[in-house]
Amino acid sequence: MSIGMMPEIVFFLMRWAGRVVTQDALINSPWVITIGFTAFLVYFTLSRCYDEELPGSECWLRALLVGVVGMVAFFPFPLGILANVREIPDPWLRKVVYLVAGTKGVTWLYLLCLLARYYLFSNHRVFANLIYVYAYEEDEQLPECSGEDATEPEQVERKAVDAE
Repeated sequence: MSIGMMPEIVFFLMRWAGRVVTQDALINSPWVITIGFTAFLVYFTLSRCYDEELPGSECWLRALLVGVVGMVAFFPFPLGILANVREIPDPWLRKVVYLVAGTKGVTWLYLLCLLARYYLFSNHRVFANLIYVYAYEEDEQLPECSGEDATEPEQVERKAVDAE
């Protein structure tokens, strides 16, 4: 998790430790860490929700929520800029830097608490108990078709016309 807090620093340190120069590197972006961590969290959340036998749509909504939070938390933002934020001449830009850094920190702490609840306290329903904020409407209930007479689309349409 701490790697995700500062992916750009970790990426460049790993490349330096491996003595890989920029010209020989296959990947030259810290976005690999961001996308990789987010993909792992989405998969992990999805599998934990399926383990708790939730419906598929709810599993995907919870995984999407954790994915969005993970992208914000692992976003490559140079935290070193906070040391020099007073040198930014525009006060509005200073507020934006503080807002981005605060949002990144809060989402990272949220994910850390979520995983700590799962691992340290053996709360296996922590992902199933997530409250997702995405509003979606249930599809209208379609009329139930019984028997083999309503298996073809034309027969279903005829049945709907006859019912009117």
